[in-house]
Amino acid sequence: MCEIEQPSGLGYRLISSRHNPTPGGIELPRMPLPPGATVVIPLATALGPIRDISFHAFRTEYRDVTTGECEIVSHCSGEELIHQTALIGTALWPISLEYNDFGTQRRQEIHELDLTNMYTINRSWECGCCSHWFLERNDSTLAYGGELWAAAPDFLHVCTITVPDGVRALLIAELQNEVTHVAEVSVASRTAIRDRLLMQGQSLRITVNPGDLVSLKGYYVPDASARNRGIDPWRKNRLVLQFMNPSSPSC
Repeated sequence: MCEIEQPSGLGYRLISSRHNPTPGGIELPRMPLPPGATVVIPLATALGPIRDISFHAFRTEYRDVTTGECEIVSHCSGEELIHQTALIGTALWPISLEYNDFGTQRRQEIHELDLTNMYTINRSWECGCCSHWFLERNDSTLAYGGELWAAAPDFLHVCTITVPDGVRALLIAELQNEVTHVAEVSVASRTAIRDRLLMQGQSLRITVNPGDLVSLKGYYVPDASARNRGIDPWRKNRLVLQFMNPSSPSC
């Protein structure tokens, strides 16, 4: 059982303002659930803030994971999220889950989402982050492409990008205290850049055309003195926002 929000159109609204929810039920596909298995049920599309937001942590645990990052799990309150998180489209607010347990019908109550009593999971490299790439549109505005060579520091990686319509340049930026090694950038099978270093605050601009296949080969080296800063899940968002909009508040 759940309450269902089905606004017309985009239905943009704050998470604290429900849009005419109606009680109902959603029947999930029939399937066995073996011991130890997990089922993920999408409930809504949420848009969180991209600027800095503070969390009050009741308890925090740190551990290293096999992929090399440090994982930070916190039991915390995100009270500020209540007024800075929005929903779009349909949203489901669970009330209970009914299931069949070897012939016995069971019902599990589900407590309402409480942003003041939640868990956060954050993974980051203890000595840095990675490089980033951006698209420069024909109107000079920037679009964020994503992280670059983020799988692991100190190892050479290759990333390929197909340039979309309305784009005239691709940018590689180093936003943190680390060194980016750009081994080679080729555009439409032609070498555009080779053997360049980027320090914090530096970037490279590569002229491209829509439809070009761009190959980016390189890696980054983190600064050994830049240890993990603790709970700051919004740091990357702030750095990217500052690069795209230099007039925004600095980090």
